[in-house]
Amino acid sequence: MSSDSFFYRQAGLVLRSPRALSYLPALSHPPAKVDVEIVLDPVTLPSEPPRFFQKPYRVYSPDLVIVVSAYDIRVSIACGAKIVIDAPSDIGDAELHTILFGPAFGILCHQRGMPPLHASAAVFDGSAVAVMGDSGAGKSTTLRAMMAEGGLLLTDDQLIVSADGMAFPGFPSLKLWQNASDWFCEKTEGASRVRPMLDKYHIRAEAAFHSESAPLKAIFLLHPDPGCTTPTAQRVPRPEAISTLDRLISRSDLAQHLGSRPAIFRWAAAVSAVVPVYRMFRPNSFDQLGAVVRLLRDTAISTRC
Repeated sequence: MSSDSFFYRQAGLVLRSPRALSYLPALSHPPAKVDVEIVLDPVTLPSEPPRFFQKPYRVYSPDLVIVVSAYDIRVSIACGAKIVIDAPSDIGDAELHTILFGPAFGILCHQRGMPPLHASAAVFDGSAVAVMGDSGAGKSTTLRAMMAEGGLLLTDDQLIVSADGMAFPGFPSLKLWQNASDWFCEKTEGASRVRPMLDKYHIRAEAAFHSESAPLKAIFLLHPDPGCTTPTAQRVPRPEAISTLDRLISRSDLAQHLGSRPAIFRWAAAVSAVVPVYRMFRPNSFDQLGAVVRLLRDTAISTRC
């Protein structure tokens, strides 16, 4: 193995990279088996047109997807085993992390039959509690609030859950907008921006990271509601839980073109049988986050599937 390789574990997979990935804890020893190769090389678009095109995604086959960002950074994801990044040599660690562990890793998980749920999760007393929702629902802010109430960060934004309800750890950081960072007194700087000119930042949280898998106790679908004054949680029937989990898979709009739609439905049916799903209606204000977290914890602890 090359001496300039760096090894990491993400969502149960072992990664090898030619560049140090500062937002991931490196493995102390080279592993016997590598699941995913990360390569820094030029990415050339195939001569034939993609089967499906929806900016920034070009799907050439279930085993080959190329992402072309607004800044013409190109990422090729192939066979669930290789990510090639074509980016300037001086790309910062934060932007590289955003590209790798946002769209690229999500598509790779689709290719491997590991549906990536659009969710964040924290661990309390050895069990995981997840919050899911569309972009802007407040997943990362709620995750940070769970950490303020004693929870350990398990993953932010994308959650891999096995069919039997085990939740896999992501990386020891989360993404917060500037106003949320200010509320939690988190320091932000330009070098940690998720993308250039965007007031959203990677917040490191190594000291509060849970690096092992944990049984998932409950999943909450977040519904910010400016009209409500106190948070409420309602358990959803299993058929609705299946359809909700199915819809909230990251990049579910690409699933048909990636050939992963049947695997997603089977996964949603299996997970909903062992993990309860709730709708969480919450006030859209920072000062109610503590009450939201306490309701999440109490509901998760008291319920059975």
